Amino acid sequence: MLKTTNRSFLTIPECAEAFEFPMATIRTLVKQDAFPVMKVGRTTYIMKETFAQYLASFEYPGTQGSAAPAGSGDRKSTR
Repeated sequence: MLKTTNRSFLTIPECAEAFEFPMATIRTLVKQDAFPVMKVGRTTYIMKETFAQYLASFEYPGTQGSAAPAGSGDRKSTR
């Protein structure tokens, strides 16, 4: 669920809060160049629309809007 904010660009902590998504995961995605970002000095800005589209690309029928990137599902133990 997206918390409302009027800004188009969000810092990583703001993005994590707005999208209720783990900050560490967003940092990893930024390092992997999963979507374009803007860096100003040491601060990374993520375009809200771009991150929303990235998350939407992982929505599958029957998940009722939950975003789950590939490989993030629960795995059964092989023991």
